[in-house]
Amino acid sequence: MFLITDGTVWTLDDQQPVIASGAVAVDGSEIVEVGPTESLVEKYPDAERHSAAGCVVMPGLINAHTHLYSSLARGIAMPGSAPANFVEILEKLWWRLDRALDLEDVSVSAQVGAMEAVRRGTTTLFDHHASPNAVEGSLERIAHATSKIGLRACLSYEISDRDGKAVARTALQENERFIRRWRAENNPLLRGLIGLHASFTVNNQTLERARKLCEKYLVGFHLHVAEDNFDLQDALLKYEKRVVQRLHDTGVLGEWTVAAHGVHIDEHEMDILQTSQTVLVHNPRSNMNNAVGTADVPQMLKRGVLVGLGTDGYGQSLFDEFGVLALTHKAVKKDPLAFNLGQAAEILFKNNPAIVERIFGLPVGKLAAGAAADLITVKYDSPTSVNETNMVGHFLFGLASHPQIDNVMIDGRWVLRDGRFQTIDEAGVLTHARHQAQRLWERFFAET
Repeated sequence: MFLITDGTVWTLDDQQPVIASGAVAVDGSEIVEVGPTESLVEKYPDAERHSAAGCVVMPGLINAHTHLYSSLARGIAMPGSAPANFVEILEKLWWRLDRALDLEDVSVSAQVGAMEAVRRGTTTLFDHHASPNAVEGSLERIAHATSKIGLRACLSYEISDRDGKAVARTALQENERFIRRWRAENNPLLRGLIGLHASFTVNNQTLERARKLCEKYLVGFHLHVAEDNFDLQDALLKYEKRVVQRLHDTGVLGEWTVAAHGVHIDEHEMDILQTSQTVLVHNPRSNMNNAVGTADVPQMLKRGVLVGLGTDGYGQSLFDEFGVLALTHKAVKKDPLAFNLGQAAEILFKNNPAIVERIFGLPVGKLAAGAAADLITVKYDSPTSVNETNMVGHFLFGLASHPQIDNVMIDGRWVLRDGRFQTIDEAGVLTHARHQAQRLWERFFAET
């Protein structure tokens, strides 16, 4: 049994949101009790103690949509002229990169991305993968990397017709193989969804095959939805339907489906998402970087859509993503009342855990008896008082401005302790990554 003591405990539980000089008792993979340090030390005298003095102790963060395969692209330059639109960004950078990946690149990218996620306080992520010239075994490589580090991960391979029928068929098989694997192993750190790229690269025949796979294994999809206006125009031209309507009519949407972006959807489509209980994951920094627009998250929340937060591979920091989330909708609407801090907190601290509970079947996102032991400690010496009414403000303007994460526990296991990884040789991984990235970049630039 572990007893984490002497910290300012942010339980994110409505019953007792903040406990000054608090403690968290962990037994196995679960939290068994949270309360004042003095009383829990007396109650559990034989527990192994870890002092979190000078730190905030809080639930681990959740990244509801990311791409670990982008980890080795840091610093890479697109060849030729700068892309003029989103489709050119895909063609000149991301699709070119994913075609260059081999299985070793997949492994190393997953290791680097997973380590970065942990260092940024993330304990669960939803990865959306593509490597069309190295499909078979790719999810196994990612699962091995994330599980070895100790990160909780929901994986999927993005099925697409853009690389031909053979690759699409192999991608279907890869998703099925991985889903069968994690179910057989019953690994608490792994789950699987059926990945799809986006409406504009998946035809109806492929969608139907993927839908049958979902029905067979009772899982949902993970896909991009109306990220750019091109996706919308393609759906209207080919199918005479908007993107969400097409996906709904083909049986893609539902309570286990994770749809990323939703930038170019209307209010009727929002209602379809809400009625079908589909998750919509907002990725504000990526959307800004790709200049695709800004999803109307305030309206989605108003209409009851379950909106989560992801990074879309634009780094792995939910602290940074939260900072942009809290501000961007005010800027877009030119209205300081268009979006408030409470709504931002609801997305990160309530909705993201709700997504994990749906997919993993685990109570996460709060420090309370019976919840999964996924937690972090963040150094924080506040110049002002911290209480349940202002803790979200402290998160945005204090912790998120320069997060110093010393410890990360996932599933009751220390993954990062006193700033050092307990599960992997971080320096060794980074040395290997630099070598592997050079090989990947050579293939990237060699493509004609």
